[in-house]
Amino acid sequence: MAATSLKKAGVLALFLAVGALLLAARSLLAPEVVEAPGEALTLTVTRGDFERYCADVDVDPARIDAAARLHYFRAFLEQELLFRQALREGLVWRDPVVQRLVFSNQEFLGIERMSDALLDDMVENDRAIRSHVVRRARHLLAFADLPEPDDAELRRYHATHPDAFMSAARVDLSQRVYADRDSALQALATADPGAATALASGLPRQLDNADRRDIGRHFGYAFADAVLAAASAGAADGRWLGPEPSPFGFHLVRLANFRPAAVAAYGPAIHNRVRGAWLEAQREAAYRERLEQLQSRALVVFEDRAPMPFRDIAQQDPAAYYPAPT
Repeated sequence: MAATSLKKAGVLALFLAVGALLLAARSLLAPEVVEAPGEALTLTVTRGDFERYCADVDVDPARIDAAARLHYFRAFLEQELLFRQALREGLVWRDPVVQRLVFSNQEFLGIERMSDALLDDMVENDRAIRSHVVRRARHLLAFADLPEPDDAELRRYHATHPDAFMSAARVDLSQRVYADRDSALQALATADPGAATALASGLPRQLDNADRRDIGRHFGYAFADAVLAAASAGAADGRWLGPEPSPFGFHLVRLANFRPAAVAAYGPAIHNRVRGAWLEAQREAAYRERLEQLQSRALVVFEDRAPMPFRDIAQQDPAAYYPAPT
């Protein structure tokens, strides 16, 4: 039995070695292209390809309106363009993650003889491989050798993007929870609702300097929104209020020290946050510029249509291929 297992392991190792040689050959022969070639890239895609993309994002293209279908069609074409460009540049075959996924698939599927055609098919149709390749292509397009921003540049970015640097609204919260609304109302009518009998629970009775996330993770975000809305309306004066429902029951709440949301002042405390946001904005701009360059050189053949410029077909809802929902 042990000898048989060793023999099988040896055969499997041989098959994997053959696959490794094919991948190594692809890697060595793949062109090392940094920028996209100038010639046009033609994408040949079908309704079936688009429907598989929609299935991955849990959308039925036959049952959404034209605007939504066009949104997903554009996203599908963008993903396909990135994948095809990565194939053309040879990035796929040199990627160690793709190599590991190919070997894993070969072993899992028990493929005894790997061929060029089978390798191509695996890379084309394996969802994990395709998703990784698209993410990698996006990263490479977004990569830019950026100079370090000086303090004046970061101050300008902070001033022109205030919404990105808002400090969350915060409040001090006390609460007691009751099984039903009537019990909570009876407690509210007492001289000291905080001392009134309430449900024993693992919920915190006091949260200080709490924002929406702090309150929401204990009591739910609908409760958090209601509490902060009340605080914003002037209820953070130390009075007991309620009852306010949550998934755990009906709460009496006491609010104090409300600090409304505000733009965080530029300074050492948020320097790294501003720098990170500035770098992300520059990378997004680089990605969009380079993606537009790829799109300007791409043609699309969709079903039986004649080749069309990427930008033209990306504006067209493929509604003709989808009957109206019944």
